[in-house]
Amino acid sequence: MLDKLYQMILDSGKGLAGIQTLKVPQEPSHHYYLRGSDGTTQPVEAEAFPRNHEVGSFDSFVDACRMPMYRQQEEKPDYDLVSTPRSVWYSCEGCTVLLDDQTRRDRVTWPLTLSPEILLLKSLSSARQLLSQDDFVRMLRIELAVARRETAVFLESLKKLSFKKEAMTEVGHGTRSIGKKAEAQAYGDVELPEEMSLTVPIFSETLQFMATVECAIEILPEAEKFRLVPYPSSVTRAILKGEFSLGASLESALGLTEDSPNKLNVLLYQGTPH
Repeated sequence: MLDKLYQMILDSGKGLAGIQTLKVPQEPSHHYYLRGSDGTTQPVEAEAFPRNHEVGSFDSFVDACRMPMYRQQEEKPDYDLVSTPRSVWYSCEGCTVLLDDQTRRDRVTWPLTLSPEILLLKSLSSARQLLSQDDFVRMLRIELAVARRETAVFLESLKKLSFKKEAMTEVGHGTRSIGKKAEAQAYGDVELPEEMSLTVPIFSETLQFMATVECAIEILPEAEKFRLVPYPSSVTRAILKGEFSLGASLESALGLTEDSPNKLNVLLYQGTPH
């Protein structure tokens, strides 16, 4: 279409001012005519709008990457069609395949979002929220239920835990008053661990990619509160591990490993296309 427009501009000798676009009501919107200053018209079929399909699973995305696409070589129009070069991009925000890396018009995406479990642990890293015993149990049992293998024994022990306060005499000297203060203690039948490993999904859309987040458990007897604190950078490392696993799975599924020849003319990148 651009070649036709350029040629008509050259023929008219008047630049764009000599070209008119004529639309026919009965024709689709991408079918129209170009009329030159000499009154001649040429039919034009515009290129299709760039497509941005969206899939909902890893397998569907791989199928889209494998979808055969061919185009004619402009410099060799009489030769057979060639497979279009395509590029696949991945990150914690999703996967994208540019079905033709030269034109970069059509693409298929698989959007990804961080899982509620990862977002919760990320917030606990910064907020260091104190929870009552009931809320702490509820968080482990419901919001982090996917890690029940790691939390099952701990939850049973936590339910048996209770707090007690003992009065202690404060001895004074001189003009200091003699009084009492309370010392809080937590006790139960089983000693609670000081840390916990939680294996959680990285993405909301799939359980295929999991990672472990190491956390410290803090008990504050005087306040009768609990705190779960992921160790520094542990959540970030878990996200990066999930992203790395996603890339490795794509590499394997697309036959890009060393023991599998690249038959799809595909390049794999970590990042986001622009």
